[in-house]
Amino acid sequence: MARHCMGCHQEGGLSFDLTDYEQVVAVGPSILDAVQSGRMPPFLAEPESCRPLEGSRRLNAAQIERIEDWMAADFPYGLEREAALVPQAEVLNQASEILRTPAFSPDVSQGDAWHCFVLEGDPELRFLQAYSVTPENRAVVHHVSLFSPTDAQSAAQAWELDQGQGYTCFGDTVVPSLLVAIWSPGQDLYHYPQGTGVRLEPGLPLIAQVHYSGALDPGVSEQTQIALQTAEQVDWPVWPLFLLHDSFDLQPGQLEVHSEREMSLDEAITQMGAQDQLPQANFRIFGAGVHMHLMGRSVSARVGEQCLVDVPAWDYGWHDLYFYKESLELSREDTVSLDCAWDTTSASEAVVWGDGLDDEMCGVLLLASPLD
Repeated sequence: MARHCMGCHQEGGLSFDLTDYEQVVAVGPSILDAVQSGRMPPFLAEPESCRPLEGSRRLNAAQIERIEDWMAADFPYGLEREAALVPQAEVLNQASEILRTPAFSPDVSQGDAWHCFVLEGDPELRFLQAYSVTPENRAVVHHVSLFSPTDAQSAAQAWELDQGQGYTCFGDTVVPSLLVAIWSPGQDLYHYPQGTGVRLEPGLPLIAQVHYSGALDPGVSEQTQIALQTAEQVDWPVWPLFLLHDSFDLQPGQLEVHSEREMSLDEAITQMGAQDQLPQANFRIFGAGVHMHLMGRSVSARVGEQCLVDVPAWDYGWHDLYFYKESLELSREDTVSLDCAWDTTSASEAVVWGDGLDDEMCGVLLLASPLD
């Protein structure tokens, strides 16, 4: 429980406390259901059947069986011994940059809220190698995403929206931008694969999107710290290539409705407006991420028979980046097939691409480094 659950489930954390025997026993059946279904600990991508991934948080079969046996035996207390230490948040020991959102009290009277803050960047080109996120109030910050505007014009639009206190956003940052980092509770320190780093353009700000839980008490403010470890150069400069399925028209009232999209890496680069920056023919892919909204059910991406990422049960609450145990090579002419599925039973009219709570998205992010 200490190793796999208490990172989130502790006093002052995002969810209920599981740091002592009585608390665990009280919700035992719920714990068993969560681990048997794979919902907990949260790690949405298939870590082996699609593509072997680093850092899977899922329990293995033996660990699940141990919980099953313990609960079937009516939760025997076991031997007295020193209690396991409650895990503490990991942070970067030597950060190159420290970013802080303004102290902000979101309006959660209607439920969860999403807010974007524009944070001053660095005048020099650098590459993001690792980062940690530390919310002041961990009980109310559901996730944080960090974006880089695509160019100076996008940055100017973001500053105009921000006005010193941020702006409301959902799904993305409203302005054209690239996702460079994702944080969810339970894993505070993230390292990109050895030798890699995500390119951060000189002179451009960064945009932090914060998802606030509706459990926040009215009037209470939150300030989040983001620590970055950057380098002037890396062996493998990584670009986040986003492949978007933005042409669907979904009928309401469907428990599971699929829509597919094919796109080459060349099309994705063109859609991003990065033809001049990425003229190369081949790329090394180090990992992937996916994005949908609240009606999302599943998403997978393949190149032919080769699986890139597979999320069979999407949950908007658990954004993540997934790093491959072994990187792979793709050509800009390779075609990626996206298969996206949604549950539209809550919709009263057709669901289309968009930034709103009632709109949807489907996209796959590839962490790509030019080879030539």
